[in-house]
Parts: sequence; structure tokens; C-alpha cells
Amino acid sequence: MNPAWLNPSSSSVSISVKVQPRAAQNAVRDTGGPELHVRLTAPPVDNEANVELVRFISKLLDCPRNSIQIRRGHTSRHKVLEISGLTPELIVKRLLANKE
Repeated sequence: MNPAWLNPSSSSVSISVKVQPRAAQNAVRDTGGPELHVRLTAPPVDNEANVELVRFISKLLDCPRNSIQIRRGHTSRHKVLEISGLTPELIVKRLLANKE
């Protein structure tokens, strides 16, 4: 069973994320709610947090950065990421293996 923050489609997987910028370290936390909580060290100015989010998630998933797109929430803490090229099961396994 997929977590509430994961929404698979035929060609990609969407994940709902709540970002906490200016954290002490980059980290992932699954609260069991509708969003995956991601802490980032980057500040929320000049797109830095968005760039850091894509870089961090691509590192955790071991996939290229261009396979991750921010579909919604460019200026919000609540974002929707679209990930292509990975199965929902693999995404959940890799993200939750690195949760705090």
C-alpha cells in the first residue's frame, strides 16, 4: 500500500512534499500524513530551496535531476514533485530508508 503523499500515474509518480527551509541539515520525515516532510539547509530565497530540494531528492533516489520536476508550489512550502523513470515502490523504499 502506498503512503498518502505518493500518487502514481501511468508515466510518472507524484509526491506531495512540505519543505522546511533553513534547517540544520537535509532530512526526510514521513509523518504518516498527506505530505512527506523534507528539511533543507537552503534558504527560501532566489529559488535556492527548490534547487536544493531537487538535488537532495535526486541524491536519495539515485536518479538524474532532470527526472524530477516541481509541478506545483514553486513559491510555497507545499509542493508537488513529479518523478519519472522510477517505480512507486522503489521511490518509497529509497526515501524512507533515509528518513530521520
